[in-house]
Amino acid sequence: MTNEKKIQVEELIKADNGALAKELEGVASREDFIKIMAANGVELTAEEADEMLQDIMPQEGELSDDDLEGVAGGMSLLKALKLGWGIGSRAGMLARMLYDKYKYNDAYKNYNWKNVISGKVGINIGGLSL
Repeated sequence: MTNEKKIQVEELIKADNGALAKELEGVASREDFIKIMAANGVELTAEEADEMLQDIMPQEGELSDDDLEGVAGGMSLLKALKLGWGIGSRAGMLARMLYDKYKYNDAYKNYNWKNVISGKVGINIGGLSL
């Protein structure tokens, strides 16, 4: 399917102020969808209609990881682990800064606020920053 037709359908739905969207909610078959689009000036083939309906209609079965991340409140296990690791590393840097302030009276001995905010540690070996 061409992107031009897809864009044309999207613009048609946006410009219709919701009436066409409500009409499309009741679509039960590919033929109904083709008739509705033809009545609004967009001629579609059966293959184009099938492709658009796959994007519009809810799918049965399990969600992919990408779809799961798009669900409100949903988070994949990998994303949750990354988030936890980031929070833990920042908390560790902050704790080390407090320890260095207490022990050496220099909170910035090992880390600075840029490290804590970004969660990244710059390594400096012999003047070479990694």
